[in-house]
Amino acid sequence: MKLIHWEVDGYKSIEQGEFVASDSTILIGKNNSGKSGVVDSIIDFQRLYMSRGQEVKSSWFRSAVTGKRDNDTIQISLRFELSDSEHSQLMEKIDSEPRITSRNFAANDWLSELQIDMIIEHGKRPTIQYFVNYHGDRVELGEVSKHSSSSFSGNTLKGTYSDIIEDSFENWKFVGPFRRPENIMEVPYNVSLERRPKSGASSP
Repeated sequence: MKLIHWEVDGYKSIEQGEFVASDSTILIGKNNSGKSGVVDSIIDFQRLYMSRGQEVKSSWFRSAVTGKRDNDTIQISLRFELSDSEHSQLMEKIDSEPRITSRNFAANDWLSELQIDMIIEHGKRPTIQYFVNYHGDRVELGEVSKHSSSSFSGNTLKGTYSDIIEDSFENWKFVGPFRRPENIMEVPYNVSLERRPKSGASSP
Protein backbone atom coordinates (compact mmCIF):
# COMPACT_ATOMS: atom_id res chain seq x y z
CA MET A 1 0.00 0.00 0.00
CA LYS A 2 1.23 3.48 -0.85
CA LEU A 3 0.32 6.46 1.33
CA ILE A 4 -1.45 9.09 -0.79
CA HIS A 5 -3.12 11.34 1.80
CA TRP A 6 -2.37 12.23 5.42
CA GLU A 7 -4.64 14.11 7.82
CA VAL A 8 -4.43 14.69 11.57
CA ASP A 9 -6.50 16.51 14.17
CA GLY A 10 -5.33 17.17 17.73
CA TYR A 11 -1.98 15.38 17.64
CA LYS A 12 0.93 16.97 19.50
CA SER A 13 1.63 20.43 18.03
CA ILE A 14 -0.66 19.77 15.03
CA GLU A 15 -4.14 21.07 15.77
CA GLN A 16 -5.20 20.27 12.21
CA GLY A 17 -3.19 19.43 9.13
CA GLU A 18 -3.32 17.47 5.90
CA PHE A 19 -1.37 16.95 2.71
CA VAL A 20 -1.37 14.81 -0.42
CA ALA A 21 1.56 12.40 -0.40
CA SER A 22 3.54 11.38 -3.48
CA ASP A 23 6.36 8.98 -4.20
CA SER A 24 8.74 11.64 -2.85
CA THR A 25 7.25 13.87 -0.15
CA ILE A 26 9.51 16.47 1.48
CA LEU A 27 8.53 18.25 4.69
CA ILE A 28 9.95 21.76 5.04
CA GLY A 29 9.36 24.09 7.97
CA LYS A 30 10.80 25.96 10.92
CA ASN A 31 11.81 24.23 14.13
CA ASN A 32 8.80 23.06 16.18
CA SER A 33 6.49 23.55 13.21
CA GLY A 34 5.28 19.93 13.25
CA LYS A 35 7.57 18.09 10.82
CA SER A 36 8.56 15.51 13.42
CA GLY A 37 4.91 15.24 14.46
CA VAL A 38 3.98 14.05 10.98
CA VAL A 39 6.47 11.17 11.18
CA ASP A 40 5.51 10.42 14.79
CA SER A 41 1.83 10.26 13.87
CA ILE A 42 2.54 7.60 11.24
CA ILE A 43 4.63 5.59 13.70
CA ASP A 44 1.92 5.81 16.37
CA PHE A 45 -0.78 4.98 13.83
CA GLN A 46 1.06 1.79 12.91
CA ARG A 47 1.63 0.82 16.54
CA LEU A 48 -1.95 1.51 17.63
CA TYR A 49 -3.41 -0.32 14.64
CA MET A 50 -1.36 -3.43 15.24
CA SER A 51 -2.40 -3.42 18.94
CA ARG A 52 -5.92 -2.08 18.34
CA GLY A 53 -7.52 -4.45 20.85
CA GLN A 54 -5.75 -2.72 23.71
CA GLU A 55 -6.75 0.44 25.56
CA VAL A 56 -4.68 3.56 25.00
CA LYS A 57 -2.26 4.21 27.85
CA SER A 58 -2.88 7.41 29.82
CA SER A 59 0.78 8.47 29.80
CA TRP A 60 1.01 8.20 26.01
CA PHE A 61 -2.32 9.94 25.42
CA ARG A 62 -1.46 12.95 27.58
CA SER A 63 1.86 13.35 25.78
CA ALA A 64 0.25 13.03 22.34
CA VAL A 65 -3.02 14.97 22.51
CA THR A 66 -2.75 18.63 21.54
CA GLY A 67 -4.66 20.12 24.46
CA LYS A 68 -3.16 17.76 27.08
CA ARG A 69 -6.69 17.14 28.38
CA ASP A 70 -8.17 13.69 28.96
CA ASN A 71 -11.49 14.63 27.34
CA ASP A 72 -9.87 15.67 24.05
CA THR A 73 -9.55 13.32 21.07
CA ILE A 74 -6.95 12.59 18.44
CA GLN A 75 -7.88 11.64 14.89
CA ILE A 76 -5.38 10.26 12.41
CA SER A 77 -6.60 9.55 8.89
CA LEU A 78 -4.39 7.85 6.31
CA ARG A 79 -5.46 7.05 2.75
CA PHE A 80 -3.64 4.42 0.75
CA GLU A 81 -3.50 3.19 -2.81
CA LEU A 82 -3.31 -0.58 -3.17
CA SER A 83 -0.60 -2.05 -5.37
CA ASP A 84 -1.66 -4.10 -8.39
CA SER A 85 -0.91 -7.34 -6.56
CA GLU A 86 -2.87 -6.25 -3.47
CA HIS A 87 -5.86 -5.25 -5.60
CA SER A 88 -5.69 -8.59 -7.43
CA GLN A 89 -5.66 -10.35 -4.06
CA LEU A 90 -8.85 -8.52 -3.17
CA MET A 91 -10.50 -9.36 -6.50
CA GLU A 92 -9.65 -13.05 -6.06
CA LYS A 93 -11.34 -13.02 -2.67
CA ILE A 94 -14.47 -11.45 -4.15
CA ASP A 95 -14.52 -14.08 -6.91
CA SER A 96 -14.43 -16.79 -4.27
CA GLU A 97 -17.81 -15.62 -2.97
CA PRO A 98 -20.92 -17.30 -4.42
CA ARG A 99 -23.06 -15.33 -6.90
CA ILE A 100 -20.60 -12.48 -7.30
CA THR A 101 -17.87 -11.56 -9.74
CA SER A 102 -15.10 -9.03 -9.46
CA ARG A 103 -15.48 -8.02 -13.14
CA ASN A 104 -17.15 -4.65 -12.46
CA PHE A 105 -14.87 -3.92 -9.51
CA ALA A 106 -11.71 -4.57 -11.51
CA ALA A 107 -12.90 -2.79 -14.68
CA ASN A 108 -13.70 0.40 -12.74
CA ASP A 109 -10.73 0.16 -10.38
CA TRP A 110 -13.13 0.14 -7.43
CA LEU A 111 -11.75 -0.71 -3.98
CA SER A 112 -8.25 0.30 -5.08
CA GLU A 113 -8.04 3.05 -2.43
CA LEU A 114 -8.45 2.51 1.28
CA GLN A 115 -8.83 5.22 3.90
CA ILE A 116 -8.40 4.32 7.57
CA ASP A 117 -9.76 6.79 10.14
CA MET A 118 -8.52 6.23 13.68
CA ILE A 119 -10.15 8.08 16.57
CA ILE A 120 -8.16 7.93 19.79
CA GLU A 121 -9.65 8.70 23.20
CA HIS A 122 -8.22 8.52 26.68
CA GLY A 123 -8.46 5.09 28.29
CA LYS A 124 -10.33 3.50 25.36
CA ARG A 125 -9.49 1.26 22.45
CA PRO A 126 -8.96 3.18 19.21
CA THR A 127 -12.09 3.44 17.05
CA ILE A 128 -11.27 2.50 13.47
CA GLN A 129 -13.35 3.11 10.34
CA TYR A 130 -12.59 2.00 6.80
CA PHE A 131 -13.58 3.86 3.62
CA VAL A 132 -13.04 2.79 0.01
CA ASN A 133 -13.52 4.22 -3.47
CA TYR A 134 -16.71 2.79 -4.99
CA HIS A 135 -18.95 4.10 -7.81
CA GLY A 136 -17.03 7.38 -7.89
CA ASP A 137 -17.54 8.06 -4.18
CA ARG A 138 -15.74 7.29 -0.96
CA VAL A 139 -18.01 5.05 1.08
CA GLU A 140 -17.78 3.21 4.37
CA LEU A 141 -16.54 -0.33 3.76
CA GLY A 142 -19.64 -1.98 5.15
CA GLU A 143 -21.83 -0.08 2.68
CA VAL A 144 -20.24 -1.72 -0.37
CA SER A 145 -22.03 -5.03 0.14
CA LYS A 146 -25.34 -3.21 0.70
CA HIS A 147 -25.08 -1.30 -2.58
CA SER A 148 -23.70 -4.19 -4.62
CA SER A 149 -26.14 -5.90 -6.98
CA SER A 150 -24.87 -9.23 -5.64
CA SER A 151 -25.10 -9.80 -1.93
CA PHE A 152 -21.94 -10.80 -0.11
CA SER A 153 -20.66 -10.42 3.40
CA GLY A 154 -18.92 -7.19 4.37
CA ASN A 155 -16.65 -9.32 6.53
CA THR A 156 -15.18 -10.76 3.34
CA LEU A 157 -13.79 -7.36 2.36
CA LYS A 158 -12.82 -6.34 5.88
CA GLY A 159 -10.95 -9.59 6.50
CA THR A 160 -9.02 -9.35 3.24
CA TYR A 161 -8.22 -5.68 3.75
CA SER A 162 -7.01 -6.48 7.29
CA ASP A 163 -4.60 -9.08 5.89
CA ILE A 164 -3.30 -6.59 3.32
CA ILE A 165 -2.95 -3.81 5.92
CA GLU A 166 -1.07 -5.94 8.42
CA ASP A 167 1.27 -7.33 5.77
CA SER A 168 1.98 -3.79 4.60
CA PHE A 169 2.43 -2.35 8.09
CA GLU A 170 4.94 -5.05 8.94
CA ASN A 171 7.16 -3.52 6.25
CA TRP A 172 6.98 -0.01 7.70
CA LYS A 173 10.35 -0.44 9.33
CA PHE A 174 11.69 2.44 7.27
CA VAL A 175 9.63 5.01 9.22
CA GLY A 176 11.02 4.58 12.74
CA PRO A 177 14.71 5.30 12.05
CA PHE A 178 13.84 8.87 11.08
CA ARG A 179 12.91 9.57 14.71
CA ARG A 180 14.61 6.82 16.71
CA PRO A 181 17.73 5.65 14.88
CA GLU A 182 19.34 2.44 16.08
CA ASN A 183 22.84 1.01 15.83
CA ILE A 184 24.44 4.44 15.53
CA MET A 185 28.17 4.24 14.95
CA GLU A 186 30.61 7.01 15.76
CA VAL A 187 33.23 7.33 13.06
CA PRO A 188 36.38 9.17 14.16
CA TYR A 189 37.34 11.96 11.84
CA ASN A 190 40.52 13.86 12.62
CA VAL A 191 41.05 17.22 10.99
CA SER A 192 44.51 18.69 10.97
CA LEU A 193 44.59 22.46 11.26
CA GLU A 194 48.26 22.63 10.31
CA ARG A 195 48.81 24.90 7.38
CA ARG A 196 50.39 23.07 4.48
CA PRO A 197 52.42 24.79 1.78
CA LYS A 198 51.01 24.98 -1.69
CA SER A 199 52.43 22.62 -4.25
CA GLY A 200 55.74 23.93 -5.56
CA ALA A 201 56.12 26.46 -2.78
CA SER A 202 58.89 26.22 -0.20
CA SER A 203 58.15 26.14 3.49
CA PRO A 204 59.01 29.33 5.41
